[in-house]
Amino acid sequence: MPPIAAIWQDNIQPKMRIGHQETDAQKFEGNTTHADHFKLLVQDGETVLVGSRNLIYNISLSSLQENKRLEWFSDGEDVRMCRLKGKSEDDCHNYIRVLAKKSDDLLLVCGTNSFKPRCRDYLHASSGDYEILKDWAGEGLCPYDPHHNSTAVFAGTFSHSITALPSHSLFHACVPCHLSDDCSLIRKTENENEIGERVEAVHA
Repeated sequence: MPPIAAIWQDNIQPKMRIGHQETDAQKFEGNTTHADHFKLLVQDGETVLVGSRNLIYNISLSSLQENKRLEWFSDGEDVRMCRLKGKSEDDCHNYIRVLAKKSDDLLLVCGTNSFKPRCRDYLHASSGDYEILKDWAGEGLCPYDPHHNSTAVFAGTFSHSITALPSHSLFHACVPCHLSDDCSLIRKTENENEIGERVEAVHA
């Protein structure tokens, strides 16, 4: 039987191989004592914002050095309830999975929050610090499980647009599509009492 790769395409070989030593490559490791579950959230000029366990890293693209970090930990009661549900200690943290820039100085951030998703608005103050403006339930906007993949797109304010979307809508496709034949794309505004609106079904 031919190799699997050969079934799909010719066995293409690289024209050149370049080896490298450990010192040749720059890398960002984050916290080396536990799994960060990194997720690239936003590229902002010469930096990238990366979601991880209880943190958002602001990392330089040129040096991969950390410029700044934003910390957001689950509170003790949410962690306790997470553990009572039988989740592991590693999973009962706040893994940042959604981030959108509403404006140059305003961030929308959502995290798993120990299997009880929460979202926040952060103002990037002139001092360089981040101030919490709003905190609300994030069900439908963020996955519960840090192991689940997801994608979210912030639509911004389209009150003047022919699309007639509500102000500050977040489109979110999440959760394990391989477990279902019917994966939904959800649109949800920031109204905490509003149930997310199903936009369309996505079939794998």
